[in-house]
Amino acid sequence: MLSILHTYKPRVIGLDLFKDKDSNSNRADFALALRENPNIIGVEVALNQKRTFNVKPPPELPPERVGFADVIVDPDGKLRRSLMASKTYTGKLKYSLPLRLAQFYLREQGIVFHHGSRSYDPIGFGSSQLVRFLPNSGGYVATDANGFQILLNFRSDPEPFRILSLKDVLTKKFNPNWISDRVVIIGMTASSIKDRFITSAVKRTFYTKDLGFENSANQYQWIYGV
Repeated sequence: MLSILHTYKPRVIGLDLFKDKDSNSNRADFALALRENPNIIGVEVALNQKRTFNVKPPPELPPERVGFADVIVDPDGKLRRSLMASKTYTGKLKYSLPLRLAQFYLREQGIVFHHGSRSYDPIGFGSSQLVRFLPNSGGYVATDANGFQILLNFRSDPEPFRILSLKDVLTKKFNPNWISDRVVIIGMTASSIKDRFITSAVKRTFYTKDLGFENSANQYQWIYGV
């Protein structure tokens, strides 16, 4: 799949799959794909104090091609914020997968990413700066605003992203313009993965559509992690 996508020249690929194990018999092919495609960004879980809760990135990728998948969920169980940068419990500065994708994508347009040495330092792209979430932003009161967080701006269109299945890619049943010069994110929506979150920011999502209650008044709207 990675080799096929590479031929259509996407600007950056986000691999939102945990691939930290290197004992698979096909690992050599996968490692070669990572080396031959320098625009692939891998994912890790890195911000838990207990190391066994973290997941390492693919060992073939250098740190600048890795972003974390850690998220912040509000006390009511809903997802409203995104963590862009954070220090780990060992003091290492890390960046999120979405930020890494933006960094690679905008770099091709000459828009430079800039950030200080502290996680809460201003983050910007060119002359634009991200608006940092603060303890009393919006309706929040004395909330933990560690690291560099932003309020999520969900895409609320009924179909905000074009989705291709693995089979679509392998059989090349897609328009090349859907891939060329785009951000491509590879993830899983299988129920067994349990990579899903609740938000009340949008009424209809791909997940609620699949469940069959996209027009429901239910305030708990599920979204896929990817």
